[in-house]
Amino acid sequence: MTFNQDALTVFLEAKEDTKRWESINAKQWASYFWHDVNALEPIDGRHTRDDLLNKDLTNQWSDELYCMAILAWGGKNRDHAKLLFDKKHHWLPIVQNIRKGKITTRQEAYAELKRLQSKGQLPGMGPAFYTKWICFLNLSLMGYIMDQWTAKSVNILTRENQIKLSPNGIVPKSNRPEQYEWYCRIIETLADRIKRSPLDTEEALFSYGGYQKGLWRIYVLQVWNKELAKKSDLTN
Repeated sequence: MTFNQDALTVFLEAKEDTKRWESINAKQWASYFWHDVNALEPIDGRHTRDDLLNKDLTNQWSDELYCMAILAWGGKNRDHAKLLFDKKHHWLPIVQNIRKGKITTRQEAYAELKRLQSKGQLPGMGPAFYTKWICFLNLSLMGYIMDQWTAKSVNILTRENQIKLSPNGIVPKSNRPEQYEWYCRIIETLADRIKRSPLDTEEALFSYGGYQKGLWRIYVLQVWNKELAKKSDLTN
């Protein structure tokens, strides 16, 4: 894989410029739609990425609680989460199979969750959120979060638009399992290039937003806005 040298140079300069995201209180977030508030005690707290990767902690959580903690960390809309958990009988068996290792590859996990989404059985969930489940629920799958910032980053670094993005930058459900596999392999290739773990590399690609954005996030936004301007010029 040959990376876009200009983009790679910026990324190499920015890869240490990261901030650890801390979620809102997961118990408070889930209490909006979960009737048994006492059952939420194990996830009471503001969790970090490290918490969600810590199996000594997460092995104490039920499948539902683990999914809640991940979604709270990701900032999931609570109204969408309510719709999702109202249909948990559709997706919980797949989550359990991912967690127990009965689903053995990240591509298979993606395909199963995408299948449910296409049938309306995973409401309010797109690839940006269900790849969070793939990432955290079973580390042996070596699946990485594919949200708009990491997807844009990979497209920019490879000069390929393998991962489809909507005009407003969202990762749509049209992305196939094969595209997710390609995305994960690019992250692993990049990780090998910079001598970091794939998970750390994916986190560096995400960078951070807010009023004082990370160096890589600023670069991605600049490139994305230029590309949108070019497309607008072509259609006018």
